[in-house]
Amino acid sequence: MSVNTVYFWSNPQKLITEIERVLKPSGICILTYANKEFMKSLPFVGDKFQLFGTKEMETLVSASYLKIDELIHKIEQVTSKTGDSVERTYTLTKLKKE
Repeated sequence: MSVNTVYFWSNPQKLITEIERVLKPSGICILTYANKEFMKSLPFVGDKFQLFGTKEMETLVSASYLKIDELIHKIEQVTSKTGDSVERTYTLTKLKKE
């Protein structure tokens, strides 16, 4: 499982290939990330983060032998550093090695 790390991967394709390599047959990996549109709204993101939505994740995974087994989209209310209530959208992507 990886939570909120994909934004910082310098070479996402290489890491997906490595995940594929180390997973056993039928093994799974869960990647969790805040959605692209939500991340764009954050003032500190700028160009320091590589942002993902469903389309970007599907494209990334399609170049490997992993399959997206399940996409779970979530919405939660969180409090920002300024004390404001913010609706955060995020996705859990379940990858499976065939």
